Amino acid sequence: MKRIVTLLLSLCLVAALFSACELFKPKAQEGKKEITVIVDLTAYEGEISVAEGVQEYTDKVKKITYTTEKVNLAEVLAELSEDNFLKYGGSIHPLFGLTIEEIDGAKQDGYYYAIYTDNETEGKSITVAGKTVYYANYGASSLPVLDGKTYLIYLEEIT
Repeated sequence: MKRIVTLLLSLCLVAALFSACELFKPKAQEGKKEITVIVDLTAYEGEISVAEGVQEYTDKVKKITYTTEKVNLAEVLAELSEDNFLKYGGSIHPLFGLTIEEIDGAKQDGYYYAIYTDNETEGKSITVAGKTVYYANYGASSLPVLDGKTYLIYLEEIT
C-alpha cells in the first residue's frame, strides 16, 4: 500500500512540475517581427568556408537583421538556411528540441553552441557587436522570437 501511495504522489509531483514549466514558459508572438541574429565563431580555430551564395563573416562574426513570422528560434534558423544566410546542422531530441551542432561547417571538440538573447535580463551575459545579451533559459525549439530582440548563437567552450 505504501508503494502505491508513494508512486501516486510521485506522479502528482511530476505532473505539477510539468504544468508549472508550461505555465511559466515564455509565450510566442504571432505576426511579423524584425529580429537580429548574430553568429559568433571567434572561438573557432579553423577557417570558415561558407557555401556558395551564403552570407560571409566579418572577423568570424555574422550579423543578420531579418523579418520573420516564425515563432521560435529553431524555425528561424531553418528559414535563414533556406534563404542562404547560414547553413546549420544539428539533432532533434524529443524532449529538448533542436541541438545546434555546427554552423557553416564550424564544429569544434570541447565547444558547443550556446544561445544568448536580450529576451532575458539576468544571469550570465556577454556583449557582442555592442549588444548585451543573456544566456537563454530555453533551447532553440522553445525560445520565442519577439519583435526587436537579438539572438546570439555563440561557439562556447565547455567548462
